[in-house]
Amino acid sequence: MIKQWYNSISSIKIIDFFRIGDWYMRNKLNKRGKLQCICVICCMVIAFLVSETNVNAAISLQASAQVVITKQPESVNAATGKQFTLKVEAEGTNLKYKWQAQKNDSGAWTDFRDTTPSLTRTMSSIYDGWKIRCIVTDENGNSITSEAATVKLTAGPEITKQPQSVNAANGRQFTLKVEAEGTGLKYKWQAQKPGESSWADFRDTTASLTRTMSSTYNGWEIRCIVTDGNGNNVTSNVVTVKLVSGPSITKQPQSVNAANGRQFTLKVEAEGTGLKYKWQAQKPGESSWADFRDTTASLTRTMSSTYNGWKIRCVVTDGNGNNVISDVITVIMINNEDWELPIM
Repeated sequence: MIKQWYNSISSIKIIDFFRIGDWYMRNKLNKRGKLQCICVICCMVIAFLVSETNVNAAISLQASAQVVITKQPESVNAATGKQFTLKVEAEGTNLKYKWQAQKNDSGAWTDFRDTTPSLTRTMSSIYDGWKIRCIVTDENGNSITSEAATVKLTAGPEITKQPQSVNAANGRQFTLKVEAEGTGLKYKWQAQKPGESSWADFRDTTASLTRTMSSTYNGWEIRCIVTDGNGNNVTSNVVTVKLVSGPSITKQPQSVNAANGRQFTLKVEAEGTGLKYKWQAQKPGESSWADFRDTTASLTRTMSSTYNGWKIRCVVTDGNGNNVISDVITVIMINNEDWELPIM
């Protein structure tokens, strides 16, 4: 309005005031009237100059008062049950916000009741495909409409194998694992310590968490949050880590010196629940350990050159997977004449 009025009079120049006044004074006025006319013309010129300045200021003020959106709402891909939020940022005075939705196969825009710069909903099939925008209005009635963001329902990550609780002896390494399906998966392991209600994050970001058991971890509850590339997440079952007493060997196997053809037996005695035994041998010149098929607390063989120099041990494992390894013994084959007693 101000600009239109100003444009209508801006074509009048100051020289025009003088020309009109000069003609009027020459043809219409006496000496006294001419003096009064000069004063009037001067006042009009001054008023014109002042009004020009004020009009420009008003035009500038009006331009600066427009509403400006500085950050548009962004489209959302969310899984069922996940909360999503649309936000708009704008500059202006005493701004008001009106969110609107255009539903599938509908050309009309329907108002939400929300009147803040953000709109939050819990995802469901109802919102799938909706287009949402925000109209921002200032105190002068100036308004601007944001870009339309699209809401899309997507499949979130799914846990296919849950982590399992652990009973581990002191010093034993334990591993928790989770298996999940989805795209761009990220993993965040969390622990809740005994007597606490909050969850603390581990730094581990893979599908497994490995620690060495100690009293520090006894009683901890642990879970994993799996998040996909769209920000959808799912939380695993909570598992418990418990420190238990592992198996204990009470009698170690003994080294053997035996003649060729003589039967020898190695034995181990241990305490614990659900014990299992695995005998292993390390042959001369080798660094690896090979398993025997024997699964009892004793190992019996007939001596031959095959076993000469072998090192043998037993791994004892309890029902919780905790294990302890026996001392390593050596099997030596001796000559028959060395085995016979001397004649007295």
